[in-house]
Amino acid sequence: MYQMRETDKMSRKVSEDEIDLDVLFGRMNRFFSRLYGGIKSVFRFLRRKALTLLLFTLVGLAAAFGLHTVSRPYYSSDMTMVLPEVRNEYVEDLVSNLNLMVKEKNSKQVSKHLGISEQTALDLKGVTYQTLDQGIPQDSVLEGGPFIVTVEVYNNQVFDSLQTGIARYLGNNHYFNKQRQIKQEHLGRLVDKLKEDIASLDSVKRKAIELNGPANGLVYGEALDPSQLYRESLSFYEKQTGIEAEIKRLNNIEVVVGFIPRLAPSGPSLVKYLLVGALSAFLLGCLVALYADKRRVA
Repeated sequence: MYQMRETDKMSRKVSEDEIDLDVLFGRMNRFFSRLYGGIKSVFRFLRRKALTLLLFTLVGLAAAFGLHTVSRPYYSSDMTMVLPEVRNEYVEDLVSNLNLMVKEKNSKQVSKHLGISEQTALDLKGVTYQTLDQGIPQDSVLEGGPFIVTVEVYNNQVFDSLQTGIARYLGNNHYFNKQRQIKQEHLGRLVDKLKEDIASLDSVKRKAIELNGPANGLVYGEALDPSQLYRESLSFYEKQTGIEAEIKRLNNIEVVVGFIPRLAPSGPSLVKYLLVGALSAFLLGCLVALYADKRRVA
């Protein structure tokens, strides 16, 4: 008896599962049928309105070509730079502010910040920034790496002026200069201390050379190794010259690769204009055709 009840339960469960699958397949079949019907309707609509849509598309292509013809060509070039010891995020903010002034046609401020003429400032279309270094620590403003500044200009004769102007604009920032001055003073004190240490070692070396008799090689009761004195003196001198080179490096913004004047325009792209114009006109034609069909039915 128990076995019969279990068999009935299993039979009912199998039957319910079959019903659920039938419902699922039925819904899937209706969905794909509607999808197929919708696609067929779209193709019938396109075939029926082919002439209208073709005319709209041709008009869009003609308008895009005309707009491209009257659009002002521009030239694009890249410059790779390093602003020593200044984190790239701060440089990016400066370039972003400069680009904002360019987009707003604020030629007076662009001219002032870059040290260029207002006409050259008007020839500038845009300025963008891209970092080349991904390993910058986040605990100090005085860290930096190489980055790229890209400019778009309407006049390909202004790249040299812009290269000088952008280097001046980034290098003469008041905050950066203050931070560099603090580090320069710190390094300068290290150099002074190393010079004192080198002078002291030179004095000890002279005393060692002047010693004679049984006390030869002893200063203040301590044995002297002349070769060790020379090694220490050389080590201090290498540290001094290294720090002095670092101080000089802090004073300069490095242009690794400058702008290359372009002969052929970088844009605007005729293909992009034509694609956008054709697609926009085609969609507009579809809307007009649908509206006309609804008006006719009403």
